[in-house]
Amino acid sequence: MDIDIERNSGIPLAEQVSQAIAAQIRSGAITKGSKLPSVRKLSDMASVSFVTAVQAYELLEKEGLITRIQGKGTYVKEEVFIEEQEFPESETDGATEWQQSVVDYVPGTAFWRQHQHRSSLPLHGVGLSVSAIDQTLLPVEELAKGIQELIRREPAILAESGGIQGDEELRDVIADYLLEEEKKPAVSSGEVLITSGIQQAIDLVARTFVGPGDVVAMESPTYAGAIDIFRARGAVIIPIPVDEDGMRVDVLASFCHTRPPKVIYTMPSCHNPTGVTMSSERRAQLLRIACDYNSITVEDDTLGNNYLGDSSFPALKNSDEDGRVIYLKDFSEMLPSACKMTAILASGTFLSRLAGTKAIADPGSPILMQKAVLSFFKSGRFTKHKSKLNLVLRERRDMAIDLLRKNAPSGVRWIVPNGGFNIWLTLPPWMNTDMLLMEGQRHGVTFLPGSTCYPAEPEYHHLRISFSHVPKDELERGIKTLCKLLASALHSRSYFPGSSMRNL
Repeated sequence: MDIDIERNSGIPLAEQVSQAIAAQIRSGAITKGSKLPSVRKLSDMASVSFVTAVQAYELLEKEGLITRIQGKGTYVKEEVFIEEQEFPESETDGATEWQQSVVDYVPGTAFWRQHQHRSSLPLHGVGLSVSAIDQTLLPVEELAKGIQELIRREPAILAESGGIQGDEELRDVIADYLLEEEKKPAVSSGEVLITSGIQQAIDLVARTFVGPGDVVAMESPTYAGAIDIFRARGAVIIPIPVDEDGMRVDVLASFCHTRPPKVIYTMPSCHNPTGVTMSSERRAQLLRIACDYNSITVEDDTLGNNYLGDSSFPALKNSDEDGRVIYLKDFSEMLPSACKMTAILASGTFLSRLAGTKAIADPGSPILMQKAVLSFFKSGRFTKHKSKLNLVLRERRDMAIDLLRKNAPSGVRWIVPNGGFNIWLTLPPWMNTDMLLMEGQRHGVTFLPGSTCYPAEPEYHHLRISFSHVPKDELERGIKTLCKLLASALHSRSYFPGSSMRNL
């Protein structure tokens, strides 16, 4: 059980301990009915006082996550909301209780949690939780034909590696594409590093530049995968709120006076989960803050390919004059999962340091998929695919917004996204979407509870739905079902933190 304590964060130690345990309970890393360490053992594991450990358990009990049985110990409640896991049940659960006392280094597993409920839908259910593109819209056949032709022409390619930085020709093509098609920063292939998706890209940055106690500022809410990565490095995470214009840089500046961040992680374009895009003014302010406090800015452009507005904003990297921005351009969401690929753009020694870190875990990704993607880019098919896909996504977004306007009950608000795949809904503050999800699964619809997207104290009255993953008929059925669920919950006031479930 991982309990990371930061004594200078300003957050009471009891709250930090309770939040660490709560995150692992909600993710399923600590399962229903599990016996938790004794208070004495917990104080030793977390290096806190006996009184602090008692207070932490009291907070968890107040939140409805645990129960304390006199003479027996402390247990995770059986009825607590935990995402269903795909692992087979053990027949020796009692014999393995001792495992809970073994210290591990698993973070809050927020990203893992997002993926656990997909298989729990009933037959013909609608999954609005998955932030990905409908597989029928991906260029699977085109890439498959290209791969077959590559293997036929050059069978030895199956034994080749793309090198630590990735295939040089592919890096050249990506650099040209970003400059010519997206008006993104002018870089050479030597400033590009290819990774197997955005997770590896963020992890490389974190393992290269972030260590225990380093301060990382990030939007709140934000991408759950990034939360887990920085948390696993032992970072002190400073949450910065988001509004319609993106990260609140005024709040960031106020934190910098006392705790300057080593890294600022941001998704300025088509933010996940909210869908907002940072204004030009705030982009300029963010770069000034990073310069003033000597911070590294990690610009995650995962969904920038799918900007659905009239015109996109220049990347932060475009205005980076001294190599302060590490730009992560993800292409994975536009391609089949076997071809997932992210390009890291970094200047100066940052690129060589990142490559050195990559060499430790991945001395060279297979070149076959890189060559297949290279061919897709060089032929111009990627640009055509992107244009066609964004027309479909805009149509589905507009359809989803129209359905919400017609069916959502009073008291439900949402942000109209100008890009990406998602719509962020805000409910009355007393509602708990973690608990609401269980009822949604019974009614045949899933969504992402907003609590998984917060790096610090979670807010429970938000949820995210994705309009990109299901066909239009399923999208309509899923949103109408969700709106009925919300109307019933609002009417009965059934869902609030610590409440017991009541049938709708």
